[in-house]
Amino acid sequence: ISDLRGVLPPFRHHIGSIADARARLLAPGGQLIPRRDIMWAAVTAAPEIYGCCAEPWGESTYGVSMDGARRIVTNIWSRRRIGPGQILLPPQVWATLEYSSVTEPDIGAEIAWTVDRPGTADGLVVWFDATLAHGIHFSNAPGEPELIYGNAYFPWSRPVPLETGDEVTVSLHADLVRNDYIWRWD
Repeated sequence: ISDLRGVLPPFRHHIGSIADARARLLAPGGQLIPRRDIMWAAVTAAPEIYGCCAEPWGESTYGVSMDGARRIVTNIWSRRRIGPGQILLPPQVWATLEYSSVTEPDIGAEIAWTVDRPGTADGLVVWFDATLAHGIHFSNAPGEPELIYGNAYFPWSRPVPLETGDEVTVSLHADLVRNDYIWRWD
């Protein structure tokens, strides 16, 4: 039994610890709890959350360009609470961790959407649905009761106006480097 996650399952040595415990300590026929985490990603239209991250760095102050600082703050994900009304493009599965077999700590995939309603996209929200055992689940999805985990918000460099029929493709990666994950989204 373990809960070594942070806001998301890719957290420090969570995956490696599960794989090691499974190999060394799990008796034949034994069960891991949790069994699985499914991670979801959706495109957001959350201007107030985006504004908290990026707006202070948007304009030149006293003739000093803040572009360098803006690039930094829009390349750092944060724990936020995203509401269902702030999701512009519907959730898609980003990754599934089957704890009975997972060994690789690095996670990455490309996700694509076709825009079905216009809006201004500003980032991604990522969350997970956990299956602890048969019939026992919980989720930190937008709209679900608030849990300790929150949601992971990945801001974009700049908000992007989208029209119906546009294609959006996002590459999202979490790579374990020493003791923590390096996140990349493009």
